Amino acid sequence: MMPTQAFGAYAAEGTAGDEVSSTYEGRHVTVTAAELLTSDGSGVATKGLPCVFGINAGDHGVGVCFNSGTLTDLIAIDTEGIWDLSVTASDDSGDSLVTGGDPLYINTATGIISKIRNLVTQIPFGYALGQVLGGTVAVIAVKVHWSPRQPQDEFATIVGAATDNAMSVTAADEVAGAGIIGRGFYISYDNNGEKTGAQAESNGIGIDMDADTDVTTLYGVNVYTGGMVGATINRVAAYGCYLDDPAATVNAISCIHLETAAAAATTCDYISMRSHALQDGILTFRSGGDVATYFLVFDPAVVAPCEAFAAAGNGDYSIKCYINGEVTYLHTYDAA
Repeated sequence: MMPTQAFGAYAAEGTAGDEVSSTYEGRHVTVTAAELLTSDGSGVATKGLPCVFGINAGDHGVGVCFNSGTLTDLIAIDTEGIWDLSVTASDDSGDSLVTGGDPLYINTATGIISKIRNLVTQIPFGYALGQVLGGTVAVIAVKVHWSPRQPQDEFATIVGAATDNAMSVTAADEVAGAGIIGRGFYISYDNNGEKTGAQAESNGIGIDMDADTDVTTLYGVNVYTGGMVGATINRVAAYGCYLDDPAATVNAISCIHLETAAAAATTCDYISMRSHALQDGILTFRSGGDVATYFLVFDPAVVAPCEAFAAAGNGDYSIKCYINGEVTYLHTYDAA
């Protein structure tokens, strides 16, 4: 049996079934000042200030201090109730009006209450019962109630250690049966908010990439297949896309849409392909059916598949290919 650890006024080991506190169904909690944070600092309790307790265990609870103290002083906390508290009228976008019923959050480093709800810095605190003009700070009545199920914008920031594959998620699908769709991760995304303007977009998955140090290759999504031992698989595809006929007015629909503004880069491609040493070629189109028919395959035996085109007046280069099993040259012409 793993040992327990004392927390606040609560012993590490007790007798199962003993009631520890009956005050209003246990809404009053007693911890040491070292185990909480207020706007006066970590390990400092001030009577009447909102607080976060359990700071050494991940900021797990909120309330209002009944008394003042530091370090080993025992501090009684009310985890419910309606209190007059200082509230900053701001949210994740900046200044924002606070009005009755707005969910409020407390910063786990500063102890400041606002509408900012980024989970990296905030946890739910309660609800506003008054109004504060955007960009100002005022004392209003606040219904204290820790409710971690409230929606928040950012659920985690993961920073890996200085090791290979430091932070990762492994998903294993062990469900077996006919007609089963196996998914490592499944996202059901339904856009119900109107988005207009030149830069407006709606993403099922959005990836913003940045690199502030040297890196050989930067991929938004990188797929590697390996370890498929003892399995019979009809098709392996790094990317599969099916777009149903939309029951809406759509100006354009694409399985893949490519767009780049990276004109300053040394090499710019919409699609970059190379033949790996183990490949027979690059399949770019096929006639259909379950069995692939090579319609167009670049010849991997040619080190530089662009060859001189000797016919006079027909440009400088062509691409050597196999088309329907025959060696064929695709002519390229420089309009300049």
